[in-house]
Amino acid sequence: MWKANLVFARPVGGIIGQIIDGKTGLTASGQAKPDAEKLVECLNSKNQRVHLGRAAKQHVEKHFITPIMTEVYMKVYAGF
Repeated sequence: MWKANLVFARPVGGIIGQIIDGKTGLTASGQAKPDAEKLVECLNSKNQRVHLGRAAKQHVEKHFITPIMTEVYMKVYAGF
């Protein structure tokens, strides 16, 4: 996501907490045909790939980079 590339992932583990399906990447449903169609559609649309990639990078910058995480941790610790 940080490299502003399309991410297509299974909705398991930590990645599902980072990807918003259709907004910051694509998530698989576990059904081969619909997942393949979803991926092919995106691969055939440069605009969609670029849009998802840029949105993914912005999402990571806003929610997951170290300074942001440090600020969140500081707020939590200050509350104790």
